[in-house]
Amino acid sequence: KPTFVRDDGSYVVARQIRTPEHAGFPIHVVDSSGGVVRSFGAETPQFRPDLRLVLDRLVAPGPAGTVWAMPPGRYRVERWDPETARLLESFDVPSAWFRQGGRSEDERVRPNSVVESLWERDGFLWVLTRDADAGWQPPREPNTERPFLLDEYDRTYDWVLDVIDVRRRRVIATRRFTNAH
Repeated sequence: KPTFVRDDGSYVVARQIRTPEHAGFPIHVVDSSGGVVRSFGAETPQFRPDLRLVLDRLVAPGPAGTVWAMPPGRYRVERWDPETARLLESFDVPSAWFRQGGRSEDERVRPNSVVESLWERDGFLWVLTRDADAGWQPPREPNTERPFLLDEYDRTYDWVLDVIDVRRRRVIATRRFTNAH
């Protein structure tokens, strides 16, 4: 499934492809016939299903044909050149609220933050993140099989929208929402 279409008609796909030549690269340029033209997104390719939030990438079109990328479990911005597969820039975004890390299967533990989406507009990078609710409490019956309830989900998570000035490498505006976006 393509993440976005490039000006030349090729696609950018942010997904692990588990073949020997593409494994460990989280981003791929794919031609219109479905052939992988180039794989990139990691300086040292690595695939580990248990580290999906650190090794996978969310992507968005960047300036001059580049690609913005972020690992879902880290507040790190990367910009890649899909023509050369080179990392052009990378920086951590200072944040007092973002909790980096993997996913815990123990529902008694406060969940870490997860970047869900990003896009660029007018030279700013917009980032939507799922974060533990400001008044987070573990569920009444943690670590048990139970039906999905939207009210419980909304009590567990908030959604944070940050606007990042990539030239200054910092957040210039933020808004926390209590309902899913």
